Amino acid sequence: DAGGLEAIGAAVAAHAKAANDPRLREWAGAALANLASCPSEEVREALAEGGAPRAAVVLMGACGDDEPRTMRYCVGVWAHLGRDSDDGREACCRAGLVEATVRALLATAPSGAPGAAELAEQACRAFATLAFGAPEDRARLREAGAQRALTLCLERFPRSPQVQEMGRALMTELGSGAFGR
Repeated sequence: DAGGLEAIGAAVAAHAKAANDPRLREWAGAALANLASCPSEEVREALAEGGAPRAAVVLMGACGDDEPRTMRYCVGVWAHLGRDSDDGREACCRAGLVEATVRALLATAPSGAPGAAELAEQACRAFATLAFGAPEDRARLREAGAQRALTLCLERFPRSPQVQEMGRALMTELGSGAFGR
């Protein structure tokens, strides 16, 4: 109510791309993810309406391929806001988190940077907010390239049971209805 979310959003927009300190981006991503994980529906609604998804996209765009931890926090915003709320899910989609997440996976999975598997796990949680919903939500993931990103993650992280289990379930779900079945 005191304008803290707007201040975080403004700081992210002003400094994320210019900052040479990846820790600044990591802390901003962590702050957004922590707020998004709040059990209060009112807080999550304010975050979705107040630009937290857009701030997460800005942060992800400023990250280098060697910053999967920060990207994981940003994807966590979507995973949390989209989990229980149609409005939160839609706000994350409108902000571009689907496409930003696919780009992050395609950039970090091949590198095997520390934290890339954890990013893939969080992306699976976020993808699940759409994959197990309406056919148009699955189509949105397919159009963004989620299947290609998931395939890469399944190949790159064979020893991660979470990536393997969630990734395979998502691939199955994304395939359902894709060919008019």
